[in-house]
Amino acid sequence: MQTKTKNILFFWQSERGVLQKDVLDTDVDRLTVFYHNHGYMDAKVGTPKIEKRKDGFYIEIPILEGERYKVASFEVAGDKVEGIEKLQEQWKTKVGKFFSRSKVREDTETLTRFCMDQGYAHAEVQPRIRKNTETHEAYIMLNVKLGPKVTIGRIDIEGNTKTRDKVIRGQLQITEGDTFSATKIENSQMKLKRLDYFEEVSIEPQPGETPEVMNLKIKVKEKLTGSISAGGGFSSDEGLFVGGEIIQRNLFGRGQAMALRAHLGADAQRYSLSFTEPSLFDTYYYLGLDAYNWLREYEDFTKDSQGFQIRTGRFFGNWSRFGVGYTFESARIKDIDENAASIIKEQEGRQIKSSITFSLRRDSTDNAFLPTRGSINRVSVEFASDFLGSDSCFTKYQVISGWYIPLLWKLTGFVKGELGWINKTGDNPIPLFDRFFLGGINSVRSYDWGELGPKDPETGDTIGGTKYGLFTSELIFPIFEEIKLHGVVFFDAGNAFDEGEDLDVSKFKMGIGGGIRWVSPLGPLRIEWAYNPDPDPGDSRSKWQFSMGASF
Repeated sequence: MQTKTKNILFFWQSERGVLQKDVLDTDVDRLTVFYHNHGYMDAKVGTPKIEKRKDGFYIEIPILEGERYKVASFEVAGDKVEGIEKLQEQWKTKVGKFFSRSKVREDTETLTRFCMDQGYAHAEVQPRIRKNTETHEAYIMLNVKLGPKVTIGRIDIEGNTKTRDKVIRGQLQITEGDTFSATKIENSQMKLKRLDYFEEVSIEPQPGETPEVMNLKIKVKEKLTGSISAGGGFSSDEGLFVGGEIIQRNLFGRGQAMALRAHLGADAQRYSLSFTEPSLFDTYYYLGLDAYNWLREYEDFTKDSQGFQIRTGRFFGNWSRFGVGYTFESARIKDIDENAASIIKEQEGRQIKSSITFSLRRDSTDNAFLPTRGSINRVSVEFASDFLGSDSCFTKYQVISGWYIPLLWKLTGFVKGELGWINKTGDNPIPLFDRFFLGGINSVRSYDWGELGPKDPETGDTIGGTKYGLFTSELIFPIFEEIKLHGVVFFDAGNAFDEGEDLDVSKFKMGIGGGIRWVSPLGPLRIEWAYNPDPDPGDSRSKWQFSMGASF
């Protein structure tokens, strides 16, 4: 095989145009792997012949393909494995399909993990491959040697100078006396990392008193979990601001979280206090309390609100939790401009909101701030009723699903969809701030927060919708991994719709752009620019968005 274009030589040359022999050797190995994964069991890739000419290097790689083999049989032999029929749909190797060495390797790893999850910590699976050179068929056997069934003996923890043992043990999916499971140990390590209390986390198997017993040693290295910060900045939603916060995510080493925040801006003042106990009385139940005082000046009015929330629920399964929350808010709409929309004028004065929210959330991501795999899914229903003392009565539904997908070259794909709708169940109108407003850095980024949605026909003010849809896709890539600096390109589409309107995908507005994300010492920082490919009259062609803090 001889290269026919100069471009392909780029992969084998340094920046100075010098042929890189080690890179060429790697590509030769890849060619061999390619053939062996596409049925050519006898394929041989020879040593490249390199000829230097005036216009560049010419490379000839001799390849002997041989015949292409199909899988004639695929079976498991050796020690009996209980429940192996559960793997039938997971096998990559298929009878009648072309042989693939990588698929055999994947099936070997799948069967090994399956055996280890049943307690056989020392299980060995050896693939045995036989071929018929006349019929060009491959016969594959996975030979299993289980070894003794293992239980967990002691679980020792070291390195936790602050965090209490019970906080760490509360994250484990496996305890002393349980049957060994490689997956449960791996998930336990991931959950400990997601706490973000530790710089390093490892779970190491240790020999027990007998071959049937295995001890585990958990090693952690504590990191700072508290912060006191003050400063200022610029938000694309609120303009210039100053603020400060005191946060402790691991209060007294008990795993509790407390935060006190103050935010003072030209258009907004916010004060809040929150506390969360993630393991109430050492159970799977959690309890949270929040209190706040917010003042926000909008273009046509001001909202002055005070409230509190009580959150409780239960963790279950590996990554899921069910929650119930009660919210009480006293809000006053004031300083209304005489040219404001009628829906704003109708809500002048003080309103009481009293509601209960039920939610179900599953989070299997591998990192709280820069996930590379896993998903976040949430369903919630909020009921506001006069029975609870609420001035307005409504039922509000929301569904969110986002998925992180690891790709080649350390790229991460992200796709997210959202749906929401609200139904009025009383005589009073739905409160303005319980309607749906789109735009901003966590929505359609070619619009500022609150710009996108139904508008008053007389004033042009955005009045929020009673239903909305939103789609987001992102490609995230590392820039400087050492300092956790990443880049992103994205596509957003969505809109909100009023009563009497259908949720019409053809009316979705779009945003296309890119930006940077940095997990800084002060928290996650995002700076992003979005282009609007189809603006309505009066809409901007592009927007800059800025935020500091985690989001989903």
